[in-house]
Amino acid sequence: NNNNNNNNNNDTFLFYLQKSVYFYSFFYSYFQDAEIRYEAQICKLVLEKQELEWQKESLQRQVDRMTNEHSESLATVKKQGKHQLSAELKDKEITSLKEELKLLQVNPPCGVSVSCFYVLSLLNSSSYIFHYMVNIRQQWEKTFHG
Repeated sequence: NNNNNNNNNNDTFLFYLQKSVYFYSFFYSYFQDAEIRYEAQICKLVLEKQELEWQKESLQRQVDRMTNEHSESLATVKKQGKHQLSAELKDKEITSLKEELKLLQVNPPCGVSVSCFYVLSLLNSSSYIFHYMVNIRQQWEKTFHG
């Protein structure tokens, strides 16, 4: 009876041992699969993060390039505006001097001879016109205002 009892205990022990090994292998494979899925998900997230960083760097370079282009365009527009304003002012100055010259040609001051050819050749350069007109004005003022 004692032998029979020992055999039953051994059988019971073996039964529970087999069950334990079965559950251990089941849970081990389950956790191993979970670990593999977890590592795959981490790798996927790392790759996505790297791709986002590359996109961010690319966008930053694009922003920098567009900022530089905008600054250069703005500087060009400002230069063009300054040149255009300068040209318009010179044109107004030339027009004003031409009108003043016409008035002086109609009524030249005493002792001042105005050569039309000489005047027309001077009209090509505003600095010559300016100096010429200053001389004419000074002579005119000397003549009439004494």
